[in-house]
Amino acid sequence: MGKNSARRTANPGRVAWREAWSRRVAPVGAPSAETTAAVWKLLGLKIRPEKLRPAMLSHFELTADEDRELETTARQALVVGLDRCIAAARDRRKLDEDNHKPDVGRITFT
Repeated sequence: MGKNSARRTANPGRVAWREAWSRRVAPVGAPSAETTAAVWKLLGLKIRPEKLRPAMLSHFELTADEDRELETTARQALVVGLDRCIAAARDRRKLDEDNHKPDVGRITFT
């Protein structure tokens, strides 16, 4: 193991992230992975999900399961954002008009 590998392993940010990852909870009200994949395919989105992740994650050696979960979460986040924009346009209101009302104008994902 080289100097950089040892330093990266001992990185306090990485340790904190791993601890937070182990305590994560499933997202509530997010579209399912199947719905997200269907929306992604329907829209023909060419955005690579890893481009939606925080840049700091590129420094971590993610497991295949972590990588898949982060990809799904990134796709879900984009679909939720699109949902909010569509709902606001449908209701002819600004996006910030419902900041504190999470269920206002929300499309239900199944």
